[in-house]
Amino acid sequence: MDIQMQSTPEQAGVSFAGELDIYGVAEANEVLRRALSEAQRIEVDLRDVEAIDGAGLQMLMAAKLEAVRLGRELTLSRHSEAVIEAIELAHLNAFFGDPMVLRAGERKA
Repeated sequence: MDIQMQSTPEQAGVSFAGELDIYGVAEANEVLRRALSEAQRIEVDLRDVEAIDGAGLQMLMAAKLEAVRLGRELTLSRHSEAVIEAIELAHLNAFFGDPMVLRAGERKA
């Protein structure tokens, strides 16, 4: 898993690439916790996530709840097909509340 973070006191951008699964969730969680401690708004870019499992979903849910507890805003953006499928399968669309849009040609046949 590749994790990138850019942060200012107002906004942090975190991007994940590769597999957001049980093997990389500890590192991903640490980066999200740091972002939540440093910025008011955090945007998590998921466009390059190739696979996500229950541990990855739980980590994103915990980060969302922590953001609410701290009075911060955490949004998920640019969801990959794998992320959209996992969120829909787990019926978590309403929990996250972020728009999920696949651009034409992105969905695999």
